[in-house]
Amino acid sequence: MTTQEQMQSKLAQCGIPAKEIKCYGSQIMITAMSLMAAQRWAGLLAQLCTKVRSGESWDDCKVNKNTVLCPSKVRVWRIWGTI
Repeated sequence: MTTQEQMQSKLAQCGIPAKEIKCYGSQIMITAMSLMAAQRWAGLLAQLCTKVRSGESWDDCKVNKNTVLCPSKVRVWRIWGTI
């Protein structure tokens, strides 16, 4: 198991809900479905990382409810941390 996979599994076990957790190189990117979860992730990453940033974004839904010209989207918050 690589270091990034170990970090990803440890972050998944912390109990804060997340849509997606990615670790690559010295970067950690977490996608949260709510602002409250994003704030909790930012607090946790602030203890682990030297630099933490966050922002609101939109993800495409897996099942499109609209037309091709207007795809279904869901609001998410992304949190990035640099170790």
